[in-house]
Amino acid sequence: MHNDLATENTQDRYLIGFWLRLGASVLDVLYLGTLMMIFLATMSSLAGRPIDRMDADLCAVLALFVTGVYLVSSWSTTGRTPGAWAVSQLLLSTHTGKPPTVLRSLLRLLVMPLSIIPLGLGFFWAGWFRQKRSWHDMLSGTIVVSDASYVPRDEDRVWMPTTPISTDRAETGDLGSL
Repeated sequence: MHNDLATENTQDRYLIGFWLRLGASVLDVLYLGTLMMIFLATMSSLAGRPIDRMDADLCAVLALFVTGVYLVSSWSTTGRTPGAWAVSQLLLSTHTGKPPTVLRSLLRLLVMPLSIIPLGLGFFWAGWFRQKRSWHDMLSGTIVVSDASYVPRDEDRVWMPTTPISTDRAETGDLGSL
């Protein structure tokens, strides 16, 4: 169930750039890493032996799957991961002003490697680009904004639509005042 963000005062939201996003990501990695270590220690203890190479490969695949489920479910239900919550961030659809749907969240996850492959340039783009959107945000139709309690510079103030943006504008990336 989506939070009804469209009814909140969206004029009090600000665009979030690279460094705050990085902070949220580091917190999420620490959180997930801790959970994975507890899981691996428990599995090793239950098996009565250390984890061997084959087990490690299986665990790596499991970790990628769990990370994907964690991100998509967090983005599509609340618009934030625990790390994003800690630094007052929300992920919203540029089409609705609400947290993205499961499909839009999955698309964001699947195109994220395009931001990673060229030495992370797609992530750094959020620090350089006026709209503070990374490549995977632009490709998936999402934007990272502050929770209303975070107030940085005035030029970062963002307008989010309370009604869906027309399909023509959404496909061309024309977001008006953004």
